[in-house]
Amino acid sequence: MKDSFPLSEDVDLSRLLGDVGITITSQRLHIAKMLFEKEQHLSAEQILVKLSESESPVSKATVYNTLGLFAERGLIREVVIDGMRIFYDT
Repeated sequence: MKDSFPLSEDVDLSRLLGDVGITITSQRLHIAKMLFEKEQHLSAEQILVKLSESESPVSKATVYNTLGLFAERGLIREVVIDGMRIFYDT
């Protein structure tokens, strides 16, 4: 995993995803925007709720698949709590 990613309005999310070989989709960009807007720890369910409240809702499967892909490519880190809850660390 890379040490850190810039968390500012100037971050080019398309380039960030492309640099690690992730195909750009509007859903992935929406999820990335939410994750990288500030340093935070979010669960998939929290992300799903935030996205459902936005103008760009994303399916549950897409959220889980995208988080797994982002973690696999080193953009985020999975933090397992109590062996059952997973949070995603930017």
